[in-house]
Amino acid sequence: MTGRGTGPLRFRARSQLARRLIVAALLSWMTACDSGRATRPDSTVITVRLRDDAGAPAGRNQVIVTSSDGARVSAQTLGDGTADIRVTGAGTFQVHVIPRTGYLPSDALSKNVTLTENEVAVVNFTLFRAGLSTDDPWTREPTAGLERD
Repeated sequence: MTGRGTGPLRFRARSQLARRLIVAALLSWMTACDSGRATRPDSTVITVRLRDDAGAPAGRNQVIVTSSDGARVSAQTLGDGTADIRVTGAGTFQVHVIPRTGYLPSDALSKNVTLTENEVAVVNFTLFRAGLSTDDPWTREPTAGLERD
């Protein structure tokens, strides 16, 4: 005689219940994942990533995206230095970063990106810290390891 709940019939019942639960979970997961849409994004998105010259995220900077027809979208980067900007349709977009106080303005903070509809593009920028960068054009400090005449 076996102990309570340890016999072969009890094990088989638990095994069948476990299989049913696994199958139900898989069906629920598949139903939730299949929304009838393609795997492409619902809109065209420009993801802007800002880092400073030390490689740290540069949050709280303004980003302006201008389409070829002149429409503008503005956003601010999050603390992690990123901003996801949804734009309408395909085309060429100018992405311009306006650095906050403590970072230097630069022509390198403007880039053009061409997108197809429902495409996601990542645009990376590096911001230089005022007075701390190794090649600060305002203080004319040389890059480390190089000498100036």
